[in-house]
Amino acid sequence: MKLTLEIPRKILYASLIIVLIAVLSIPAAILLRPQLLRAEWNSDNTSTSDSNVLSEIENHLDNIVDQFKKLNYNLSNIKYELEKIRNEID
Repeated sequence: MKLTLEIPRKILYASLIIVLIAVLSIPAAILLRPQLLRAEWNSDNTSTSDSNVLSEIENHLDNIVDQFKKLNYNLSNIKYELEKIRNEID
């Protein structure tokens, strides 16, 4: 006794595309996964160049924090001025 199974072409092509995407995406996900990074601030065990790089990063981050504080202050001033204008209109 012979059993035959007919699959429409659209379903066959769709399933083959899904299998192809799965086969390609699994190795790509393994290769492109984020790497864990560690940075230690230990002046005894690190070289001066590492310490300099970490100091520069710290300075840049401090500058970014200062810029965000200024931006927050300016936005609060804008909010205050908008409320003032609304009150004058009413």
